[in-house]
Amino acid sequence: MCLRIETPAGVAIVCGTRRIPVCRCGRPADYQCDWKMGEGKTCDAYICANHAKEVATNKHMCPFHQHAYEHWKKRHNVVDLGKYRARLLGQASLFPSLPGC
Repeated sequence: MCLRIETPAGVAIVCGTRRIPVCRCGRPADYQCDWKMGEGKTCDAYICANHAKEVATNKHMCPFHQHAYEHWKKRHNVVDLGKYRARLLGQASLFPSLPGC
């Protein structure tokens, strides 16, 4: 099996007998889904960078489990700290003594 890889210097063809994991879209997989399935197992679906969502440091979700994760957060009243922080930073008047907010 051969893989065509585009680099800044041009195109490279890499061949070998080892099967290259691919995302459902056909692109080479960069990650595996880290959704917990129970008994210490995770989903492990192969996902490319375009379809993976990093939900924590080095924790990625496949599109199916991204949807399940959003529902889980709503059921458990989990606050998205990134959105919360952005909202606070957008309201600089709340922190007049803090420059740069």
